Formats: sequence, C-alpha cells, structure tokens
Amino acid sequence: MKISLKKMKNPILKNFFKEEKHKIQYEEYLKTGDLSYLLQLETSFKEYYYRVRVLNYFNKYLYFKAIKFDMNQRKLQQRFQLILDKSNDIRNNYILNSIEDKKAYFNVDEMNIEIEDLVTNEQLRNSISKLTILQKKVIYFYYIKEMKDIEIANKLNISRQSISKTRNTAIKKLRKDFGINKS
Repeated sequence: MKISLKKMKNPILKNFFKEEKHKIQYEEYLKTGDLSYLLQLETSFKEYYYRVRVLNYFNKYLYFKAIKFDMNQRKLQQRFQLILDKSNDIRNNYILNSIEDKKAYFNVDEMNIEIEDLVTNEQLRNSISKLTILQKKVIYFYYIKEMKDIEIANKLNISRQSISKTRNTAIKKLRKDFGINKS
C-alpha cells in the first residue's frame, strides 16, 4: 500500500521520515516500485523502532524509579523526624530548650559584666556607667551578644515586655546624656 508522506498520521512514522535518507528511500520506492528500496526502508525502520522502544522503556523505568525513590524518602522522613524542635506544651517550650548543655551553662548573676570596658568613647562609657545593673545586662545581651528580647527574658527570668521597657529606658538615658531628643 502506497501512502503519501503528508497523509501519514502515526507519530513514529512521521519522526522516522523526518530523516532525509528515509524520505528519499520511500520516494524512490514509490517512483520505481523496486523492492530493494523497500527492504532497506524496512531494515532502517526496524532499527529506528527498536531504538524508540528502548528509549521509551528507559524513560518509563526512570520515571517510576524516581516516584518510588521519592515515596521511600518521604516514608523515611516521616519515620525518623527530628522532634527536638517541636513544642511540647501550650507555652511553646521546645524539647531542645529543655536539654541541659553543661558546657554552655552560665549564671548571669555571677558574671561580672563590664560593658564599660567594651566601649572606647569616653562620653558613652561615662553614660553607661550611670545605668542600672539590669539595664547594663540588657544592653550587653541585646547589642553585644545580639540576642532577641525573648532570649534575654528567658536568660534573666523576666518578661519580654520588661526587657523591652528596660532597654528603651536605658536608651533614653543615654540619649539624654548625649543631648539627643527623639522626636
């Protein structure tokens, strides 16, 4: 059966005949009717079709292997979750925070924080020396140790609002000593 290349709808045949060599063989067969062109064409098509099937097999194999791998990874993540960073009660106390690290433990009250020694500006050092011990500790932890209000509050065992108020009061005192009025 002789079909023109333009009327072919099969995608495998369309791609097969995109190669110029196959197109020429088919057109020569249509013109001459010589079976040698047809045999060459059949051999070429069998090779082409075999390559398509192998590629299709590997494509599907990799696709389903990837899905299976993803499912296994998700299953493992569900089984072995790191639960130390989950809260264990209503107040959002984390399990990780309840584990004591003896190397990192220190008592803030026993520390001798000399924030004045860290400051090189003489006027600022004099102003800081006028602050209360709590204000010095809050300023030290907030600006030197770069801790958040909630972390300072936990460390000093006072409320976060108290930390914020203490820090703001200390900053107002420092501004007053420098003659800066915040508008």
